[in-house]
Amino acid sequence: MRKARAKLDDDDIARIRTLSRLRFAADLVPDAFDDYLSINKKLRYSIERLPATDDSMMGRITSVRQRDQMFIDVLNRILRRLPQRDAWALRRVA
Repeated sequence: MRKARAKLDDDDIARIRTLSRLRFAADLVPDAFDDYLSINKKLRYSIERLPATDDSMMGRITSVRQRDQMFIDVLNRILRRLPQRDAWALRRVA
C-alpha cells in the first residue's frame, strides 16, 4: 500500500479523499448527494460536482464520518484482544 501511495502526487491524494468523502455522503444521504458522483461501465467513480465549502449538510456528514471511523477503530481494538482473552479463559478452565 505504501508503494502505491508513493506513486501518487498531492492532487491524486486530494481527489481520492474527496471521492471517498462524497461516496460516504451519497451512501448516507443518497437524495442529497447521488448527483455529485457518476459511475462508468468499469465501475469507476467520477466527481461531477463538489459541495460548497460551507455546506451545512456536508459538515454534518463529516462529523458522522469521524464518529464512524472512531467507532470502527475502537471495535477493531476490541476484536484484536478477543483471541487473547479467549486463550486466557481456556487456560483457566483447563
